[in-house]
Amino acid sequence: MQAGTYGEPAPPLIELGRENVRWQVRAYVTGQPEVARMAGQGVPHHVERFLMQFWPA
Repeated sequence: MQAGTYGEPAPPLIELGRENVRWQVRAYVTGQPEVARMAGQGVPHHVERFLMQFWPA
């Protein structure tokens, strides 16, 4: 996974399993139509792209 921010230094690792900390998450994916089209010819690689954004609730 690649972590980064816009306009600020990248934070240290995010500990999603920390006790008593709840997170909001937003997820985006692109490339699913291409995967569906290509899946009949084998397992597609490097087609889907995911963006996951986490912040404390």
